[in-house]
Parts: sequence; C-alpha cells; structure tokens
Amino acid sequence: MKMVSARPKVIRMLIYIGVLLLAAAVYLGIFYIVFTAFFKVAKPSAEVFILNFIMAATILLLMPVIIEVVAFARSLAEPEYIDAGYIIKKLDKIAIEDVDPRELARFLKRHLHLSYVGFLVEGRLYGSKQVNLSDNELGQIGKLAASDGQLWLNFQDSTVRGALAEAGVDAIANLIGPHGRSYGQVLVSGLFDKKILDRRSLIQLEMTINLAAVIIYMGEEYKASKKQKAKGR
Repeated sequence: MKMVSARPKVIRMLIYIGVLLLAAAVYLGIFYIVFTAFFKVAKPSAEVFILNFIMAATILLLMPVIIEVVAFARSLAEPEYIDAGYIIKKLDKIAIEDVDPRELARFLKRHLHLSYVGFLVEGRLYGSKQVNLSDNELGQIGKLAASDGQLWLNFQDSTVRGALAEAGVDAIANLIGPHGRSYGQVLVSGLFDKKILDRRSLIQLEMTINLAAVIIYMGEEYKASKKQKAKGR
C-alpha cells in the first residue's frame, strides 16, 4: 500500500540483525554462567557452545513468526477484545490490486468478533456470508448515505428497517473514501450482542472501518483504471 524507499528497509534490517546478535550474546553469557555454576566445570565444550548458539539463533529468527501467531490467536480467542494493532497491521499489508471485499469482510468479521460484515458498493453486497436482501432493498440502503463525514447511519425510520432486522443487521456505517466522501455502506451484525462496547472499542471499530473503506475504494479505483487501460489498447 505504501511506497517505501530502500534505505529505511536496509536500516531496519541492520537494526534487527544487531538486536538478534545482542540477544544471542546475552543468551550465551547467561548460559555460560548457569552452566559453570551447575556443573562445576571450567568452561563448556565448543560443541555445547555451538549447539546453544544454533538453538538461540533459531528461536530468535522464529520470534516474528511466534509473535504473529500469538497475536492472531489472541485476536480470535478473546470475544470482548479488539486487537486494533494486529488488525491494522494486517490491513496495511493488503495489496490494493488484489483486494477482495468478501475476504476483507470475512477477516473483519472474525477479528472484530461480529456475526456479519458486508460492504455495499455500487449496489453490490460483498459479505462474510449470504444474507436475504433484494436488489431493491440494497438500493434503498444505498440511499441512506447521510452528509459527508458522518459514519453511522440511522435506518430506524427507513422502509428497509424490517428487512434489515430480519437479516440481523443492527448497524450501518458509511464507507468514506480518501476524498472524505461516502461511496457506499458497511452492514454489521452482532455489534450490540457484545457485553461490553466501551468508547475505546467503538473508536477502534470506527478506525478499522475507515481504513477498510479506503482500501476497498483504492482497490476499486485500481480495477477501474486497469479496465480503462485494457479498453484503450
């Protein structure tokens, strides 16, 4: 999603390598002290040092993977906890040219611990599962978009209130693009099933929706420009 110059990448890599070497040196120092204290020998053999160095290096190299797995498991395992850092990190890695709104909806449904997430863009609904909403009802939902900059929409007085209730949708928010204008909606189920929806969780949810909205918008723009270039050939 972001253009990053090579220099910062090299600097980050050098810092990472330096931290790994420092951690390995500290580990071997602690190992030497513990080994000599427990086994009452002058010093460990070269083979023991090499084996421990390999083990330490392997564990340190696997640390990013271990951290990622722990964050993934924690994000899924705690229903009342929204790991905004993990979600935003994963969203930031999504390639614009490959964005799939349905996959994005399924990802947000799992990690926001909701029953359903669906993106309504240009009359088409991309959801984490199938819901019974007709094309006419989707069109009516598309007209709910309020003034630019407003996120959550009030649909209690709309003609599609009954259809949305039957589908289990309990909240609708605007999809706001990079230009600051609404271009669609996100439908959510299970938001009010949560025992706790404090201000912090709501802010995290809104921040996630806004980022997802920009990703989908840019993905649609990329696909449109690609089709336009194909037609021009």
